Amino acid sequence: MRVRLTVPLLALLTALYGCTAGAGESRARHERSASSASAEQDLRKAMADSASWPSYGRDQSNQRYSPLSQIGSGNVARLRLAWKYHTGIPHAFEASPVVVDGVMYVATPLNHVVALDAATGKKLWEHAESLSTTVHCCGPVNRGVAVYGGRVYEGTLDGRLVALDARTGRRLWVVRVGDNERGYAVDGAPVAADGKIIVGISGAEYGIRGFVTAYDAATGAQIWRFYTIPSPEEGGWWGKWAATDPFGTPLNRDLAREHADSGAYPDTWRTGGGSVWQAPAVDRELGMIYFGVGNASPDLDGSVRPGDNLYTASVVAVDLGTGKLKWYFQELPHDTWDLDAVSPVVLFDLPSANGGAPVHAVAQAGKTGWVYILDRTTGKPIRRSDAFVPQDNIFARPTADGFRMVCAGLQPGDRVPVRARPAPADALQGEARAAPATGLLAGRRVLRQRGAAVRAVQRGGHGHGQDRVAEQGEGPDDRRGPRDRRRPGLHRHQGQAVPRLRRPDRKAALALRRRRRRQRPAGELRGAGTAVRRGRRRRQLPDQRAARR
Repeated sequence: MRVRLTVPLLALLTALYGCTAGAGESRARHERSASSASAEQDLRKAMADSASWPSYGRDQSNQRYSPLSQIGSGNVARLRLAWKYHTGIPHAFEASPVVVDGVMYVATPLNHVVALDAATGKKLWEHAESLSTTVHCCGPVNRGVAVYGGRVYEGTLDGRLVALDARTGRRLWVVRVGDNERGYAVDGAPVAADGKIIVGISGAEYGIRGFVTAYDAATGAQIWRFYTIPSPEEGGWWGKWAATDPFGTPLNRDLAREHADSGAYPDTWRTGGGSVWQAPAVDRELGMIYFGVGNASPDLDGSVRPGDNLYTASVVAVDLGTGKLKWYFQELPHDTWDLDAVSPVVLFDLPSANGGAPVHAVAQAGKTGWVYILDRTTGKPIRRSDAFVPQDNIFARPTADGFRMVCAGLQPGDRVPVRARPAPADALQGEARAAPATGLLAGRRVLRQRGAAVRAVQRGGHGHGQDRVAEQGEGPDDRRGPRDRRRPGLHRHQGQAVPRLRRPDRKAALALRRRRRRQRPAGELRGAGTAVRRGRRRRQLPDQRAARR
């Protein structure tokens, strides 16, 4: 009899537990939904406030237009400095400050976030995110943050998304977006919409497979991910093997050679590039987001990537709720000039030519020197602008003797040097530029001295819950080959010489230190204000300092 009663009792307890757990999950979903609705309402309110700049492009259209009218042509000459704030970080800034409720949130290089009183410039808090050794292109920049639901969201150079408390700067959660050891980094500004934080990825210079990801704004859980390089199961990245761009401009492709080589490179889509490092635009009524996709990988050598290389150098629209592809428009199939679609897309309504309803449009200013205007509902091209920069011999192919091509801001008479692919050091440390008149490559290495930024934060004090940024040391992957040993900052990664973020001239500094140590007389003290004996540091006595002077 006891056994007969136990079985129904266990079934009843299991049912009650299932109901309780289900009710808990339902209650949690309801709370997240209410929180998301409140955050969305606050965001729209901030966008309607002319004194706010609540998102990277101010609003979700990315138009970056301010309705403020206090400053005009009649008084602009009388402007005077109101305040200034020194970050102490000696690197290039590419971020747009975000202003919400009188607080300005500034993202700096090396992944600091500073909250300032927008009226006075007084620092409210600063968060310095700890980074591992990073692999990234084109400087340690960050392009901005998203503010949503009382949180501040920032992507990091080592491939993470971090959520901070907007009042205190305390870190709330962090998620891994991509593996930085494989070249994935997050340096673009996240965008908030519909309870989601949407962020792209960088690293096409290192052979990544690009993507855009949406995360739950409250928990950081991944909701969806869209890959900018489609797999064979998704249709592949071969495309239509186009001989011209969408408006009929010849691309001078050797399509016969590409078709013949396609069998030798069946898996290049896995490392095909396609970064998304500019903030997407959002159309809430259509339920779609729009973004430009960067270069294919390798960017200047198309011989190992036959086909159109979808969806690189394209404007792409995906469903806001699911991340499914809606349409794409490829501005430049099989790009071998690095003329990819990396300026932010802009949403606007285009007046109808016949007086009918306006057309919902999206525009993107390409590196090609044209502005592309598309129907943002269907992706069909509406028009291409006249060239807004000089163009000559556009889409020319490299030759053994070099070639002359003018577009995207180069002036007539400038030369474009021929190079199959940028050296790894150039790809990481700076951009190679064509020098006017000579046509010679002017390589520029942007040295990353993280210690200066760390000391600046330490001098100014840390905000709540902040992490100190550690100096970069040697990592486990420092396996340089004989050809790399003369190139400081390189290590081997996946068979290639890849730059490492290191203090400049480390080897020379160590050699100088050893030489000075050998030359120092026995018993001499060294350092300013410190003495070193038997590997230990201690303060110098006043008479010792006097004797040293």
